[in-house]
Amino acid sequence: MNNKTIVISAINIRTGGPLTILRDCLKFLSNSEICKSYRIIALVHNRGLVEYPNIEYIEFPKSINHWVNRLYYEYFYFKKLSKELNPYLWFSLHDISPNVSADRQVVYMHNPSIVNKIRFQDIKYDKTYILFALFYKYLYRINIKRNKYCIVQQNWFKEECCKRFSIPKSNVIVASPNIEIGQKYKTSDLKLNKCRNFFFPSFPRPFKNFETICEAVKILYYDGIKDIEVTLTINSDLNSYSSSLVKKYSSIPSIKFVGLIPHM
Repeated sequence: MNNKTIVISAINIRTGGPLTILRDCLKFLSNSEICKSYRIIALVHNRGLVEYPNIEYIEFPKSINHWVNRLYYEYFYFKKLSKELNPYLWFSLHDISPNVSADRQVVYMHNPSIVNKIRFQDIKYDKTYILFALFYKYLYRINIKRNKYCIVQQNWFKEECCKRFSIPKSNVIVASPNIEIGQKYKTSDLKLNKCRNFFFPSFPRPFKNFETICEAVKILYYDGIKDIEVTLTINSDLNSYSSSLVKKYSSIPSIKFVGLIPHM
């Protein structure tokens, strides 16, 4: 095969928004003309989560056993692998810029832990995240200038990364959501009510500001403002953090806990 190679690296992605991003990426490549001109290789934890045609997979099941394994792959093993694969593009979908040999290197930086205030009381909910977040500001910095582009999700995070890591703004791309509305409605067709509805789709992690939202709704409710409803895509079964939120705020009628829902 003489086609150039594109590597999509996502060995630790298995849940939440990052998994959606990985699936969207591989689905797009699988259905596009790109796969006719390039060899597409996905490095994943479990191919069963993201299997699409026209994509080759290399699995790394041990990558999720311990964060040390992840660092070993990113900074040591991938150097050897990249020399074997000789990629035109190495696209790392989860924050870290690895040691690789590639014509072009790109990283998707979605984890905001470099700007979060770490609350050590949250260690009871997500020990791995709290400990890893302490090192993320340093891990982000390693090899970051090897990237042709850094991809982020919001303008404010672009500004923060450019300032912290001295990256030219022209090298940071903001990946805004591309949402297609399947069906359009006329205003006259909608059943409007007096309740103002807010929807916050996210996986329960301590840094996702669930408590800020719930506290705000609680204050409004007890101040007599009851014509609002906030829907959160969590329930008590997801993890200990979501269980504590449901226990603390389930008495507020304006907050609805509906659990995870499919992306599409």
